[in-house]
Amino acid sequence: MRFFSFFLFVSLASVATARAKPVIYSGGLWNNLFKWQEFSNEMANTGREGWMIEVTGGPNEECDTCPDYTYETLKDDWWPASVSAALAYSERDGVLKYNPSLDKADYVGFSNGCRVALDSLKEHGSGYSNNWKIENETKSLIVDTSLPASPIDTFVGVACPGAFEGDSVAKTLIKFSGEDSLKNLRSKGKTHVTLPEIVKSGLLGEKNMISDNNNSKISLKLWEQYINWVESSVDSQPASSLFLNKFALIEGQIVGYPFGNDGVVTLSDQQAIYSNVNSNNKRRVGIAGTSHLGLTNNEWTKSFIRKTLNNESLTNYERNYFLLSGQ
Repeated sequence: MRFFSFFLFVSLASVATARAKPVIYSGGLWNNLFKWQEFSNEMANTGREGWMIEVTGGPNEECDTCPDYTYETLKDDWWPASVSAALAYSERDGVLKYNPSLDKADYVGFSNGCRVALDSLKEHGSGYSNNWKIENETKSLIVDTSLPASPIDTFVGVACPGAFEGDSVAKTLIKFSGEDSLKNLRSKGKTHVTLPEIVKSGLLGEKNMISDNNNSKISLKLWEQYINWVESSVDSQPASSLFLNKFALIEGQIVGYPFGNDGVVTLSDQQAIYSNVNSNNKRRVGIAGTSHLGLTNNEWTKSFIRKTLNNESLTNYERNYFLLSGQ
């Protein structure tokens, strides 16, 4: 059972006058609750209520004695429970209370926060519950909540990893030394690790390629899952036949070989995920010269997210220089 009392409500607009769906934000590996805080505040100034969820990286999940959770835990429990709680709190205190016909939320997920959302929606998007509890008005954790059917209307994925088909710098490094780092960490009895610890344990490369947070941790089993995806040649790409009302995929493109990847996520993955999602309203955007980590703070990224969520039109310049597919 997972309890929820740690959401950060960041809307700066009056929920009584807002007429748009709430937005749920999630970060990636080694991110914490505040990954999207600055942007969520900016979106609140446009009238969008924001809820930031912490799928990994929190003190209740990443302590030395906490369970060594798996990717399946995120997919089958923590992500759907977090989204359920955000919707429930909005229905109680936020925009969905005053505008119940809005019914759903929009979603922005970076990296692992994108991948796990796609997988969870694919498996549980028709409705799901696993005995989750949220606080009532007196702060007692006694209120049941569940994931409604089709909870997400507009989905924006930023630097979304897939099956690691094709090439990227991080894939090459993990394939060469990921297993060694895993063995070294296990030999030390580690179950939750920072990225610097993984690099120190034998992973080649710069620690700031994947995350700029040196203190947040993830479980060792989650790290093992990413190694398995990198090494496997038979796992499938996410989001096959997943229906989303509106979908946008934003990807980075570093300069050099292989062209089109962001240093971590491969070009082939982005193409496959975009193709897999079933939507009549979708777009794929590439931001040249921007790495995996650089995407979330990039002003073009923020502009494309805002315009996608708020149904704003792209300029001719944006269409000509950034739009890879869609409208």
